[in-house]
Amino acid sequence: MGKPKPTPLEFCWDGRIRSPRELFRLLHDFLNKYEYEHIYHELKDQPGAIEGTATFWDSLIGRKDYKKRNIWLLLNGLILMLAGVIVLFKGFFTGNITAAVIGFIILMTGSILTSVSRTKLRKCISLRVEGETYRARAEKRGKTSSEVYDVVSNCRVVFNGKVGIPEVRKTGTPQSGKAATLEPSDFEVAKLSKKPADWDSLKSEFDTLTADFQSLRPKIEIPEAIADDKE
Repeated sequence: MGKPKPTPLEFCWDGRIRSPRELFRLLHDFLNKYEYEHIYHELKDQPGAIEGTATFWDSLIGRKDYKKRNIWLLLNGLILMLAGVIVLFKGFFTGNITAAVIGFIILMTGSILTSVSRTKLRKCISLRVEGETYRARAEKRGKTSSEVYDVVSNCRVVFNGKVGIPEVRKTGTPQSGKAATLEPSDFEVAKLSKKPADWDSLKSEFDTLTADFQSLRPKIEIPEAIADDKE
């Protein structure tokens, strides 16, 4: 049996909050805290079919690129480069053209292995939020309710994390004097890593992020009793 295929990390939370926009800004702060590059924008929403209601949905995607060496390829590349140099110079000084050509080929092969031993990996964390907003009684005591309305949002927050080879975006020739702009495709992972060490590194940050979010919940959640009496 082969090794199990890696699956993206996921965390999901459902709750009731007062301000989806505040939540979305806090998710932006999370990505800043863990130094994930991302594009921030205002939360998308639209009025609901019933007066006083609305729906919202959006996501923030953060990336963190880093270089990693394949030690096996690096060592073999260096060995081949050394052997190639020895064979090349030996053939050159002895007048053996065949040996010099073979030495050059070995040298180039080692150089290629050394070059490809350095790979670019990407940690990618997606923070998605969606839900609906409605008006509810501010408080409820027994059979009586306050006539003052408050805004309540049923909300789902989903965190996803993955690590692997980044997506390569094809672009045209950049115009001089204009800075390159980031697109959503710039944050994609094209091929998931199969190495447990890569996932362990991501999981450590992912678990810390979700723990931070759990500690934040008392500040953004509201008691269910407030939202039980919808208009």
